[in-house]
Amino acid sequence: MIRKIRILCYGDSNVWGYIPNSNHQRYDEETRWTKLLQKKLGDNYEVIEEGLCSRTLCSGKIDIEEEREKNGFLSLKPCMDTHDEFDVFILMLGVNDFKRCFNNSAEDIFGYYKKYIDALKNYRSKVSGEPKKFFIIGEGLFVGSDDKMFDNSESRFMHFEASMRLEYPEIYMHMPIICFGDDGVHLNEEGHKKVAEVCYNKIKAINLEK
Repeated sequence: MIRKIRILCYGDSNVWGYIPNSNHQRYDEETRWTKLLQKKLGDNYEVIEEGLCSRTLCSGKIDIEEEREKNGFLSLKPCMDTHDEFDVFILMLGVNDFKRCFNNSAEDIFGYYKKYIDALKNYRSKVSGEPKKFFIIGEGLFVGSDDKMFDNSESRFMHFEASMRLEYPEIYMHMPIICFGDDGVHLNEEGHKKVAEVCYNKIKAINLEK
């Protein structure tokens, strides 16, 4: 039996499929980018959804249980070990770290991403011992956001993203503002289509089918 090529998608509500301006409503399987990606890739692939609403890169107080559970870095390696052996890791995470309550600078968040990149570069499958391919999907710009949690976040995001696109042009995929709903944070339906397309093209360029 031929093993399927496994794509692990790790992130927040934009991996989970949160509908903009909804009360915790989720897009269906005909809309979510992870499911669209599965259809585009076909039966030789398995796309794994690991989205958690309000998950952060590293923000939050470790001594507060609810915030610790949302800290994505703490669950990163257990998640990778759970789904070993995966072939490609897609990270779509970081928007929640821009919330005012965490008081992160653009430099802070850039540093968090570097921790993830180092962890992903150093990760080895317990099955094959091989390093893993990975890339990052950028999230929203907060333009027009009516969410007070993200007040004054746009300039920090733009500064942060400029650093990511300069230092990691091969693995950081920019998403245009048209991909996001009018809450300025969550992907709209066109955004889900766009992310699926970007991920499909990137995965095919990696040439995993040997």
